[in-house]
Amino acid sequence: MFGFQYGKRDITCDWLRIDIDYLKTMGIKLLQGRDFSPAFSTDSSSSVLITQSMAKALGEANPVGKFIKPDDKEYQIVGVVSDFNLYSLHQEAKPITLQMQSNWPISYILVRVNPQNLTGAMETVKSVWKTIAPKQEFIGSFLDANTERWYRKEQRLSTIFSSAAGIAILLSCMGLFSIALIAIQQRTKEIGVRKVLGPAFRALWPCFPKIF
Repeated sequence: MFGFQYGKRDITCDWLRIDIDYLKTMGIKLLQGRDFSPAFSTDSSSSVLITQSMAKALGEANPVGKFIKPDDKEYQIVGVVSDFNLYSLHQEAKPITLQMQSNWPISYILVRVNPQNLTGAMETVKSVWKTIAPKQEFIGSFLDANTERWYRKEQRLSTIFSSAAGIAILLSCMGLFSIALIAIQQRTKEIGVRKVLGPAFRALWPCFPKIF
C-alpha cells in the first residue's frame, strides 16, 4: 500500500507497475481518458492510470488531466479504468494506481494466449523465455489455475472448520445426553425407594405420636 496527500485528503492505494497492453491482456475496461501508448514519451515516466475507486478516493468525478504527487515527483492522470481485484474476491476492490516504470524490477510477465491450444502456447512461451533469459529458470502457470488453487485452499479450510464445528456439536449433544441419562437413572432409584418405603412409612405413621 502507498499513502500520500491529495489536497486535504489522505489517500491510500496499491501502486502497480504495468506495461503497454496490460488493460488489453487482462480485459480491463477503460472508462475515461486513454491507455498507455508508445506515442506518448511521458507515459513511461510521469503518467498514471487509476481505477474508479481511486478516482472516488481523490474526490474527482473527472480526474483525467489532474496531477497527484505521491513523492517528490508529480504524475498526471491520463485515464480511469474499471475496478479490479489484486487479491481475494472476498475483499473489496482497493484503489489502484497503475504506472509504467522502466527502472522497476519485473516480478512476473502476463501473456494472453489462445485457449484452444494451451499446452502448445506454454511451450512457445517457455521457448521464447529461454531465448530472452537463458540463465533464469522458467516458472510458468495459468492464471485461472492459480486462482483455482487459491480458492481450493480456502475450500479445504472451510471443510476443516465445518468438520471441527460438527464434532464440537456432536460432543455437546453426547454430553447433554449423558447428563440426561444420569438424571433419569437417579430419578429411577428415587422412585424405587419411594415405592418400597412409602407403604412402610404410612404404616408406621400412627405410631410416631406415641414414640415422641
